[in-house]
Amino acid sequence: MLRLRWLLLVALLVCRVAFVSAQNPQLVAETEPLTAAEQQKRFHLPPGFIIELVAAEPDVRKPMNLKFDAAGRLFFTQSVEYPWPVAANRRGQDMIRVMTDTNGDGMPDKTEVFADGLNIPIGITPVYGGVLGFSIPTLNFFPDPEGELWANSREEFYGNFGFRDTHGMCSSLNWWIDGWVYGCHGFSNESTVKGQDGQPILMSSGNTYRLRPDGSHIEYYSHGQVNPFGMCLDPLGNVYTSDCHTRPAYLLVRGAWYPMFGRPHDGLGFGPELMQHAHGSTGIAGVVYYAAEQFPEEYRDNLFIGNPVTGRINRDTLEWTGSTAKAIEQPDFLTCDDQWFRPVDIQLGPDGALYVADFYNRIIGHYEVPLLHPGRDRERGRIWRIRYVGTDPNNPAKIDVPPDLTKATQAGLIAALGSHTLPIRVQATHQLVHRFGAAALPEMATLATNPSASPWQRVHALWVVQRLGGLDEALARKIAGDPDRAVRVHLVKALGEQVPWTEARAPLRGIVEEHLLSDADPFVRRAAAESLGKGLATESVPALIAAWKGADPADALLVHTIRVSLRDVLRAHPTELPKWAAGDRVAVADLPRISEVCLAIPQPEAGLFLFEQARRTPWPAGQAQDYVQHAVRHIPVEQLPALERLLAEQYRGQSDELQLRVLRAAQRGTQERGGKRSPLLEDWAEGLAARLIASDNEDTRRAGIDAVRDLRLAKAATELPALLATDAKFGGLKPGVLDALAAVGHPDVVALATGVIDGSRDPGLQQHAAQVLSGMNREDSRSILLDRLKTAPQSLALAIARGLAVSQSGGNALLAAMEQGRASPRLLQDKTIEERLRAARIGGLDERRNKLLEGLPAEDERVAELTKTRRGGFQQAQPSIENGRAMYKQHCAACHRVGNEGGKVGPELDGVGLRGLDRLLEDTLDPSRNVDQAFRTTVVAMDDGKVITGLALREEGQVLVIADEQGREIQLPLQEIDERKLVKLSPMPANVVEKLTEAQYYDLLAFLLTQKVAKPAKE
Repeated sequence: MLRLRWLLLVALLVCRVAFVSAQNPQLVAETEPLTAAEQQKRFHLPPGFIIELVAAEPDVRKPMNLKFDAAGRLFFTQSVEYPWPVAANRRGQDMIRVMTDTNGDGMPDKTEVFADGLNIPIGITPVYGGVLGFSIPTLNFFPDPEGELWANSREEFYGNFGFRDTHGMCSSLNWWIDGWVYGCHGFSNESTVKGQDGQPILMSSGNTYRLRPDGSHIEYYSHGQVNPFGMCLDPLGNVYTSDCHTRPAYLLVRGAWYPMFGRPHDGLGFGPELMQHAHGSTGIAGVVYYAAEQFPEEYRDNLFIGNPVTGRINRDTLEWTGSTAKAIEQPDFLTCDDQWFRPVDIQLGPDGALYVADFYNRIIGHYEVPLLHPGRDRERGRIWRIRYVGTDPNNPAKIDVPPDLTKATQAGLIAALGSHTLPIRVQATHQLVHRFGAAALPEMATLATNPSASPWQRVHALWVVQRLGGLDEALARKIAGDPDRAVRVHLVKALGEQVPWTEARAPLRGIVEEHLLSDADPFVRRAAAESLGKGLATESVPALIAAWKGADPADALLVHTIRVSLRDVLRAHPTELPKWAAGDRVAVADLPRISEVCLAIPQPEAGLFLFEQARRTPWPAGQAQDYVQHAVRHIPVEQLPALERLLAEQYRGQSDELQLRVLRAAQRGTQERGGKRSPLLEDWAEGLAARLIASDNEDTRRAGIDAVRDLRLAKAATELPALLATDAKFGGLKPGVLDALAAVGHPDVVALATGVIDGSRDPGLQQHAAQVLSGMNREDSRSILLDRLKTAPQSLALAIARGLAVSQSGGNALLAAMEQGRASPRLLQDKTIEERLRAARIGGLDERRNKLLEGLPAEDERVAELTKTRRGGFQQAQPSIENGRAMYKQHCAACHRVGNEGGKVGPELDGVGLRGLDRLLEDTLDPSRNVDQAFRTTVVAMDDGKVITGLALREEGQVLVIADEQGREIQLPLQEIDERKLVKLSPMPANVVEKLTEAQYYDLLAFLLTQKVAKPAKE
């Protein structure tokens, strides 16, 4: 019989948090909808800017993504189905629509259906001959031959994209001058996507990718972010994304990893951050780099970011150190007094104006408000245009009417390549490639090296030549000497598209290594490093190392790009690593740099390289645990004993803290490779833990107890029972002692935990002891819990019942006790207990539960009364914010970050106070009311009968990694797992509030309510 039990998980106060601004603290707008004309009066912009209505309902309903084509037509997706995907037996009501300027005044005015019957079509981009548009679960090509609209014709190009979470699937598509389409993959979805070549990529939650517009091939661009929704490129080809729940904007390094909930980087560390502020919200959508001249100079080369939660458009300027940007927060560019304004996408138009997709809705939260909330609007939507007219009403700026590039001559397109507006240059490039093709090559090659042409004409002509196959060594050498850095940057990027650098193309790699990797401009050097990483030639390693040594450490993007490229080259040729280890290809002093990169190479040769380097020079103490874990996990098995002996020789005499880090790392590496700890490491760990436990220092003793628990050190545990004595020193260590005794299976753990329940006056410790006993899932521990249940106070009774409910045997025994009058049926009203009983597959549960609850008031009434009582109590209390900070550190900080303090398992709590008292009461007193699938708790039944619950983070080799209630990562060997399942429970500990006194709870609320993200001061 499968036996399941729960451990309480990490303090996760909110799941899928989208915070709101101080000016708009409601996730559900309290106002009524306005007409578009009324709404237009509620906008606020800097002097000289105006906002104009492009379209509104009924022509627009719930717009999501916008994009212009070469003719100047505005395409947009809209979804009235969102957030529910269309059932398989029903035709979707969603569509792609297109707007055309019919009177030549520069404003799209005619709206038509381009494709209908779709299923939440978020992503869209026009390409030559049609449109790429997403509809669950595929990215499709909708042909548009010669301008004729084919509403129902489509071909599936890429699939399948996951749609567990429908607000982050396939979005923000950009057809760039290199011929690739770049896009975003969103939160919590699992997707295996492939093109016609059959080569799949697997994306889990946030990722970015690029694909061929003809459906032939898709590949990764970057890994991570929580929910990237919004992407743009600047004139140099830098890729920016906006992300929900981490940072409003990133400047991406190709191949880099970025933060996401509970998931690590690849070994190189996360890609550098562009900003550290949050713009008052973690619900971000849409980013634009302003690359045009219609706006005043102070607004050019700025980032504009849509903030649908606060109903604002944020603005950042960019400050550059080498090729690394830092976003400087500016006053909001646009605000709106209408709470329904939801800017979910922003695009730079070919006229130099900003176009805004306004989802216009009472509700913006995806999970923060129940999905079935009747207030969700499905009828309205607006598209706005923001342009600069100047401050002189008698001399307004003229309206720019973009050209129809689909009808332009070759000469007209060449002129368009010099436009100051990036979207025009991009579309002109595509037109030259697809309409004129090889016939344009001679003139384009001449233009690319013509000093009389503008730099942008030379850049885009270069890409036309590259895409048509005309970029050879002779032309590349001419362009390499161009005085404009933009031309040289794009030359390197273009050469990077010609990989692999075969023997015939080796001179192209030589141009990159010999000239451009050492260019005076850091942007050129960064582009050169990226291209060498794509080339995967081992001959590039010395040049990349030299570039790393010569890079300014403050230029974080350049340094990280070099490291990523080295990773890719070395990973592609692992058998070459032993040759590098000898030091006869690069200087011995440079080998530590290869060691650093080896942390991102999960191959035996990398483990062996690290071992050889450690024999030469011990690893730096600060990174020792990373090197140890990676080397132990990946080194060939026959070399493992020698590595372990080396670790003992180098670290056994070091500080206790360093020894513990090394031993823990070795344990993780051993488990990940599916092995067992050696006697050498066992004896070392046992001796160290015993010595730490004997210390008279509380922190030192705690470290020893934790080592016993985490490393399963049975010998050292023999001294722990004495630490549970009533008069034992350092009483705060007792919960850890119980955990350690349970972890090693101490023969007296049941009796010791029972003694704590019976003898302790600390309710929190009693509850913890009950958790430990229920975790045993044994007949003797279960009998003890059932016996104590008869007289236990409410908080302890809940802890006991929650523990029993997780297994079938314990759940049946709990129900029997209620039926026999030995336990209160009110316990069944607890959502945690109900869901655990369902997960344990208790026979006849509904019938037994309904009979026991007959005549009792509903749980919602109890929670409502408790919430009312706690609200009144808080309003009458005089809470201490400082004490609340201490409660946060004790109960929340393991998983949640405020500012730069705390863990990153769950959402950041910056700005949580803006949600208001009522929402915080709901989140903490009734956490399972509405739980995001990505944050539901995983129940893991081990083959020894133990059951562990937690937030499943990832699989690493032969282990499943979950987060425990302290936010620590626990590794569970896959081979020892009997079963695991996801249950509809919040990962917030069911008794987190019960562990606090009423005064402590009010202190915590007071502290959280002070977490309000301030607006930047006006300049």
